[in-house]
Amino acid sequence: MIEGSAERILVPHFVEERDAYEYLRKCYISWLEIGGSHAHRLKGLIEHLGLTTLIITDLDAKNPETNEAVPVTRGDNQEARNETLRNWAPKIASVDDLLDLSEGKKAVDYPNYYSVRVAYQLPVIVEFKSSPVEALPYTFEDALFYQNVDFFKDRSGSGLAGQFRRCLDEATAFADLTGSVRKAIKGGDKADFALELLYADDIEKLVVPAYINHGLKWLAGQLKRKEEELAPKAPQKVASAA
Repeated sequence: MIEGSAERILVPHFVEERDAYEYLRKCYISWLEIGGSHAHRLKGLIEHLGLTTLIITDLDAKNPETNEAVPVTRGDNQEARNETLRNWAPKIASVDDLLDLSEGKKAVDYPNYYSVRVAYQLPVIVEFKSSPVEALPYTFEDALFYQNVDFFKDRSGSGLAGQFRRCLDEATAFADLTGSVRKAIKGGDKADFALELLYADDIEKLVVPAYINHGLKWLAGQLKRKEEELAPKAPQKVASAA
């Protein structure tokens, strides 16, 4: 399950074109775009069918006192607005805990041999004016940007990719950059952004956001295991009596 239109365009492309996900190209995978953080609404169906599922979703934060949506920060007692994270996998509301959660704890394993795993944005270390700074993305678009700052330095045009370049050019402090990137994403056309990247001559230079990379590799591992379990076993030879 994929939350947004940009992910729905680019993630299948990554699977088709990147060697790291070659195994997934041999599998039968259904890509289901969920408009917003609504994967939890299909929990009953997934559990009834017993389907191994990867949910690519967003780390949405809120102020727990006002329920107001806020940019992701550390140490501010924020909670996830995303009901999938809160009530399905990994059943954690605290944003601080979600940011530091190990990859091995993002899946729910069911007794009848299938699993459901979430993939949401991870902290990214960005080199800004020769100093490493931690960025806390909360959408696919800013996660893609922070992991590909050098790629976007040379983008042109009026679309979101070109706006990212201008954000970099104009920022004097990292807080300026994160604020202008949030504003650009809020007003940008995400599907157009994805299509612009999809048809770029140098798309192979894009680094897949870490959270999606971890999720796709987990999915490949799960499907490999299922294939091995279902593969016919060669009959064992019975030793003849001496």
